[in-house]
Parts: sequence; C-alpha cells; structure tokens
Amino acid sequence: MGLVVALLTLRPLEILPDPALPAGFDTGAAVDVAGEFEAGAARPRPAGSPNNSRTADFMRRQFDRIPGSAVREQEFSGRDPGGNVLRMRNVFMSLPAPRGSGVPGGILVVAPRDTPAEVSGGASASAILVQLARTSATVDRRRPMIFVSTDGSALGNAGIRFFLSRFNDFRVAAAIVLDAPASGEGDEIHIWSTSTGARSAPDLAASAARAVERANGAPRQRTGLARQVLDRALPLVFGDQAALNDAGIPAVTLARRAEAPLGATTSWTSDRMAIAGASAQNLLGAIDAGDTPPDPTTALVFGERAIEGAILRAAALLLLLPVIVGAIDMVAALRRARAPLRPAVRRGMRLLVAVVVGAIGGRVVALTGIIPGAAAGNPALPSEVPLDAMALLVLMLGFGAGGLTWYLMSRAAPPPAPRRVRLVAIVAWTVGLMTVLWFANPFAMVALLPFAHSLLLVTAARRGWQAAVLAAAAILPLAWLLLSGAAQTDLSVPGFTWYLLETSASGARGVAVPLLVAGLLALALLAAVDLLRAAAPRVRGRAASART
Repeated sequence: MGLVVALLTLRPLEILPDPALPAGFDTGAAVDVAGEFEAGAARPRPAGSPNNSRTADFMRRQFDRIPGSAVREQEFSGRDPGGNVLRMRNVFMSLPAPRGSGVPGGILVVAPRDTPAEVSGGASASAILVQLARTSATVDRRRPMIFVSTDGSALGNAGIRFFLSRFNDFRVAAAIVLDAPASGEGDEIHIWSTSTGARSAPDLAASAARAVERANGAPRQRTGLARQVLDRALPLVFGDQAALNDAGIPAVTLARRAEAPLGATTSWTSDRMAIAGASAQNLLGAIDAGDTPPDPTTALVFGERAIEGAILRAAALLLLLPVIVGAIDMVAALRRARAPLRPAVRRGMRLLVAVVVGAIGGRVVALTGIIPGAAAGNPALPSEVPLDAMALLVLMLGFGAGGLTWYLMSRAAPPPAPRRVRLVAIVAWTVGLMTVLWFANPFAMVALLPFAHSLLLVTAARRGWQAAVLAAAAILPLAWLLLSGAAQTDLSVPGFTWYLLETSASGARGVAVPLLVAGLLALALLAAVDLLRAAAPRVRGRAASART
C-alpha cells in the first residue's frame, strides 16, 4: 500500500534545456594542460603535500593567464586520520556576470587536485577545469562563474567544505565537480549526485545525463529504487558533490568510475578527454542558459520521474505499521493473560545499555588515536582504515565492554520470562527503535524492515524451517549492503564491516543512526539465541531417537 501511494505521486524531473550552441571544447588545449600538469607532479599528491602544493602553483599560473579573471587562494588546515595537522590550499578563479544580466545565482565548477596516498593521476579534472575557464571567459554568459581547484578532497572533502564556509561573493545556483573524468577508455561517464545525508540532486543529474549524451558519451547513474534506498540508508560518498548537496547547492560529479576513491589506474586518453570535456561544457552551458536547478532533495528517481521525500517518509511509516499493530496486539494479549512482561522488557533494556556501553568504549578508543580518526571531520578513506591486529584488539575491547556490562547486569536480574514473552518483548523494543529510526533516517528504517517483519512472524512460527526462512529474509538486505559496499570500496566483507564499525566509532557517521542500528542488530542476535535454545532440545531428542 505504501509503495502504491508513493508511485501515484511521481513528478517529472526538471531537465534543463540544451544550450543554444554546441560545446566548443578544445580537446587539444586540454591535453596540453594535462601533460604539463603531470610533468610537474605526476607522482601521488596527498592533501597538504609538497607535490600538491606545486600543482596549486601550476593552477594559479594557468588561471592568471585568462583575461578578465580574478584569481584568489585560500589557505586552511585539517587533520588526517592519524591526527596530523596538514596545511592545504584552494586556488579559484571567478568570472563576473555581464552587467544587467539579472540572472540570480552563479555556477561553481570544481576539480579536486589531491590524490589518496600512493595514487597518481587525476590530471584530467584539472585540465578540463582550466579549459572550461578559458572558454567561459571568451563567450557570452548570463551567470557569474567560479572555477575552484580544491585541496583535501581525499581528506573528507575538506577543501570544498572550507571554500563554502568562506565564499559569499554570490549565491551559487548549481555546481559541477570533475573527478578524473577522462581516465581509462570507453565512452562511459558516471554521474554522482549523493550527499552524506539522504539528499541528492536528481534533476541536475538528469540534465547531466543529457549533456553526456550530447557529447556522444554513455551516462551511468545508480537509479534502481532498492539501490537508492540503500545508498541513503548507508551513504558511502567520496566526491566533492556531497559537501555541496549537504550545503543545499544542487551538484553532480562527472567521473569515469562509479563513486569510489580515486584508484591507481587513472591514466587519461585524448578520446576520453574529448567526451568528458564536451559533457562538462554542455552541462555548464545548460545551467547558464536555463532556470535555476531545483534544490537537493530526498526524492528517489523512478525512470524519468521522482518520488518526493515526504511521500517516501509516509510510505515508510505505512510499511512499518503492520509491525506496530502486531506488536501492540501481542503485548495486549500477554497483559490480558497476566504474563510476566516486566522481566522480559528489562532484559531488552539491559541489552540496549550494553550496546551503548560498547559504543562509548569504541568512541573512547577512537579518541585516544589508537585507530584512525575522522578525516577533517568526515569518514576516512577505506585505505586509511585497515583490518589489522590493532583493529582486532579494538573490536575485542568494544565488544568486551558491552558483553561484560550485559553479564554483570544479567547476574542480578530476576528469573527469565517464558520464551514467547521474551520474543514479544524483543518485537516491542524493535518497534520502538524502528520508530525512532524513522525520524532519524527513514531510508535506514526501510532497509531494516525485512528484519522487523520477519521477527514479527517468527513469534508465530511452529517449525524450525519456518524460522530459518524468516531469518534468511531478515538478513538479506544487510548481506546485500555488505557485499555491495565491499565491492564499492574494494575491500573484503570483513574489511568493509570493520570500516563501518571504525568510522562509526570515530564519530564520522554521527551518533543516533549507528546506535539505533546497533541496537536493532543486538535485538536480532538476542532473538536468534532464544530460538536456537528452544530448538536445541528438539534436535537432541531427534538425534537420540535416531540412535535408538
């Protein structure tokens, strides 16, 4: 029913009209800039490094040569995952709007200049940025434009976040980010429009796809409904567009790869430079000529239409409603039967207290610097969070603190309630946490709905195979999330699981949602233990009968 309501409220995406003139991107000039860029700093350029400082000087010289431009720099600092303070530089060039244009809002074009440690490449983004600036300075335009070469992109998008905190020359209507778009071969251009929250820029992304098609490229987006829900339930974002969408500025990134950190194989080709440059030029012209793109939204894309976030939130609550009603009915039935509810409810409370203690223990360990901290206040790159002996020690300390708390509190607890009463109490706690999660992040709540529905049905299961089927259905979204996240970050499933735990412990993913999800997973584990204990005597009895 919730899905039906959502599908009935679809709205068409607002795609910008094509610019009047075709893209006039000079591929040869961009290739020359990329060659000069690499000749000066072909080696890895971590944020704040001398290599990256040399590329900042290079970009300054390129911008200074453009007539009518105003070039400025920003110096700022940020901490890396190891706690070291790094000095970084943004270099940017602005082009004013013609007098009397009267068009509100300017356009921001961004190219990250730094690379992750031990990674070379990424020159095509800076080369295309320079060529876009050159062309924009010589053609008619309606909006002011600013071209930014950022530092610290691989450090929690520190450069663009600092730029936004200081820039106030004009209101930014939309932004285009270039992230090694000409690397590799082929004609694919991936379009990223995610944020660290639940918002994205679906309308601008659709316009970007149109711009790529006009450049004879193949646009690629993650538009499956289930995939979009999981992306918002657990944001794994690495592009500078995330900070822009977080700030309320519609932004997309054009890249050669699906959203992931820049990898080692990043050499560019002239054919790719032509496609990527023309795509960016087309999109820049469409934004300049068209109306202001819609603000970032929580809407999901379905075909060429969008489902608005408010409708999705209402639909998510409708999907949770059967579990809420079922839990209320079961609790009422137990109260009428005078079943001992209080011990079972207190048992759930002890478990959640143990989860909070374990989370606090992990946070304390993160603050000591034993494990990598948040990079400039945001999740560190996966390569910065290895699953090593220290990680295993931290896991043992965190889970040990929670386990010890559970053990000590359970020793003083009254005798346990019957199994059915315990399961109903777990369902009631699950409903409570899911309701709170609906307020914090409805997409995360939707991703965990199979668990809630399965747990409700388990209370009526009479056979072991029924419980097993329901358990498989409950963990399917979690398994999918772990597998897809591991593939996106190029980690193993255990390594990706540790990455999630560590970045949550460091505080880079907030507090509320990780704690709620941890509490729900702990309740699932508690329910599984109860079911296994109930099944064990029957299994042993059948084994004994078979022997006799």
